[in-house]
Amino acid sequence: MFQSGKRKSTASDSWCYRCKGGVVRWLVLSLSLGLAPLASAQGLLVPEGTTFNVPSGGSFDLACGDLNIGGDVAVSGGAFAGVGTVAIAASGRLQGGSGNIEFGGNWLNQGQFQAGTSTVTAVDDCGATTAIFSGMTVFNNLVLRSTAGREFIFPAGSLVTVAGSLTLAGTSSHPVILSSAGAGVATIRLAPGATVQSSFAQVQSNVVIGDRPAASPVPALGAFGLPGLITLTLLLALSRLRLNRTAPLLAIRTK
Repeated sequence: MFQSGKRKSTASDSWCYRCKGGVVRWLVLSLSLGLAPLASAQGLLVPEGTTFNVPSGGSFDLACGDLNIGGDVAVSGGAFAGVGTVAIAASGRLQGGSGNIEFGGNWLNQGQFQAGTSTVTAVDDCGATTAIFSGMTVFNNLVLRSTAGREFIFPAGSLVTVAGSLTLAGTSSHPVILSSAGAGVATIRLAPGATVQSSFAQVQSNVVIGDRPAASPVPALGAFGLPGLITLTLLLALSRLRLNRTAPLLAIRTK
């Protein structure tokens, strides 16, 4: 069990922890591969072909260092705290399990994120004024929280989906801001049953939460529809013209 970010090692340990001096060390006492995840004060790198598991109930603090995933990372029932940017490479996979991931930088996903029942929370801890989301990601619970008026920038299109709950939490003087990264509209899709909780949030006009309403289809006229419509319009016009011309004569005959 982790306590206050520190833990004594045993002969079977193969995990990361945060030491007293704020330096992240990697203890590798049993490896089946020649390569191992690399941890430093700058963050954690999990190269392609390697795995990293956070023990259930454990908490791993990166002290605002980046989490770079090229291999396989499983949070299980544990937690990542103090993460700067989460960067999942094309070869990488992050399994959220039932854990929690807190990050203060960007969320850059080119690989796989398997949300499970996890909660991903964007926080102010690392001092960034913006948070950029890129790549296609399905979150279970996504929390965007800031007391500094942080801006959360989403990719144009429908690349981000929330399956559980979306929470937007700012303050009255510093609301959180949601905007699109490009000229197009960024849509945060909501899966069936997903919920939204919003408190002091400013959603820009180029961001839609939930699916955009579908445009009403224009009925097709068919191969002969347009000429027929033109003919019908002309006949109606001629009928009205004849009626207007004969109306005075009918009025005279009735006297």
